[in-house]
Amino acid sequence: MSLVKLRLHEKSAHTTPTQPSASRKRPLQHGAGGVGMKSAFELVEDSLNGSAQTHRLRFATERPENYVSDLGTAVLKLAHELIERLTRDANVKWYLSLSLVFHKATHTDVITDPPVYFRTEPMASTSAQPITLQLKIALRRLWQEIDSYEENGSGWIVDHLRELDLHVVSYDPLRVGIYLPLPQWLVRLHALLNIRNLNYDDW
Repeated sequence: MSLVKLRLHEKSAHTTPTQPSASRKRPLQHGAGGVGMKSAFELVEDSLNGSAQTHRLRFATERPENYVSDLGTAVLKLAHELIERLTRDANVKWYLSLSLVFHKATHTDVITDPPVYFRTEPMASTSAQPITLQLKIALRRLWQEIDSYEENGSGWIVDHLRELDLHVVSYDPLRVGIYLPLPQWLVRLHALLNIRNLNYDDW
């Protein structure tokens, strides 16, 4: 029987999730993992001379035996290794986005199409929080989003994980000052002051 596809727009990935009940708290640790996903992230987008990148980890399309362990391994192990490598020579801000598919508890052939997307809050490598703690916070956010969706989504439960994206932007927190020339149509208005500082030694 072919899958019954539903156009689902019930939930937004940017809404504040409700706290999961105690019985639905997920472990903030990685397990064996690896069976239901690729072994590493791959670069899928690169822009601004490498300053903005998206790295993607693909999960198996079939229903995994333990997607909880897979997601924990993806965030706390594989994403951790990648962020550590990216921050060796640069400061970065990053966030995770997860795409996954839900199915009806009473009809497993009824799935969400398009997939559902959740994202975490941005984190900075210059934060006083270690990367391990930042990733645990991010993983907890994803579990809260998933649990909130299942509890309030009219009988939907996780079918399988699709992709976990790590979005990274490098930046220099100590850099000061930049001059951007105004377009000519604004210059001709004679209504704006565009200050250019030629001496940054005093900053």
